[in-house]
Amino acid sequence: MIYSSPQNPNELLIDHLRTSKEELFDRHFNSPKATKVRESINILLVKPLQTKTYTEINEIQQ
Repeated sequence: MIYSSPQNPNELLIDHLRTSKEELFDRHFNSPKATKVRESINILLVKPLQTKTYTEINEIQQ
């Protein structure tokens, strides 16, 4: 999914859900297709692309 900031419509967030960082994220991020996409959009960016990973926080079971 792609999101736009309400404060700055030029700021975008691309959200990809992956179940395993090593197997899925790293393989996708380093794939020729993803590399080509990053190279294509880099010329459009005001700031360098930032890639962040997050871990889901599950509700604490009592």
